[in-house]
Amino acid sequence: MLKDRTQKIARLSVMAALAMILSYVDSWLSFFSPLPGFKIGLANLVIVFLLWEEDVPSALTVNVLRCLLSAFLFTSLYALLYSITGALFSLLAMAWFHKKKPNLSPASIGALGGVVHNLAQWLVACFFLQPKTILWFLPPLWGVGLVTGFLLGWIVLQTLRYYPSSKSA
Repeated sequence: MLKDRTQKIARLSVMAALAMILSYVDSWLSFFSPLPGFKIGLANLVIVFLLWEEDVPSALTVNVLRCLLSAFLFTSLYALLYSITGALFSLLAMAWFHKKKPNLSPASIGALGGVVHNLAQWLVACFFLQPKTILWFLPPLWGVGLVTGFLLGWIVLQTLRYYPSSKSA
């Protein structure tokens, strides 16, 4: 029992470190984006993977750790508000659909997560800005979230094909 718990902590620590690395790479790639605040969401590779191979609490733990540490290391506490809101709402939506519709692929769940993440961040922006001034921003965000979420989920799907599942052991 202690060995299993220690292995899970070690696995999640590695996943959190990987999510941090991907988040750092994402922050550099965002410099090349024509849309303000746009990121690919590379760290969501880890989160979607954890939804399939571990459980929701594991994905939540890694997601929150990644948001907090990324804000302190790479961005700001102001950016944390956007990041944590998008991360929590997208994880909630992905976890719910993964449970209710288990036949959906990681690509479909990833696409859903991308759209919900961007919608949640847009709602946070509406809190600070007048919604009328940023209404135009919502359709491109949804499109980008759909495409990047789908592609990241597809990468997870390909990874799962070659990963020895811990659930089958």
